Amino acid sequence: MRNRFCRYALIVGAWLAPATVIAQQATISGRVIDKATQAPVPSAQLSIVGTSRNTVTNDRGEYTFRAVAAGTISLRATRIGYAASTQSVTVPESGSVTADFA
Repeated sequence: MRNRFCRYALIVGAWLAPATVIAQQATISGRVIDKATQAPVPSAQLSIVGTSRNTVTNDRGEYTFRAVAAGTISLRATRIGYAASTQSVTVPESGSVTADFA
């Protein structure tokens, strides 16, 4: 009986572990716009400093990073013809945070 309970607990724990990890990750999204014209900046490259995570803005200057671990990170935006910009972002354990660049 005890053996059966231990097996059941192990199976349930293994099944719930990935859900717990996913629940503790957040999304960072935002826009990159031209400071002077307020126009969106397409194809700007964004990266989480110190990692290999990066993304590119769409035609509306929008970007999204999914499954980002909680904590304070540095987010960097670059685009040819524009000065690079870095900002510090505090990522919650779950949910989302917005970081816009101009």
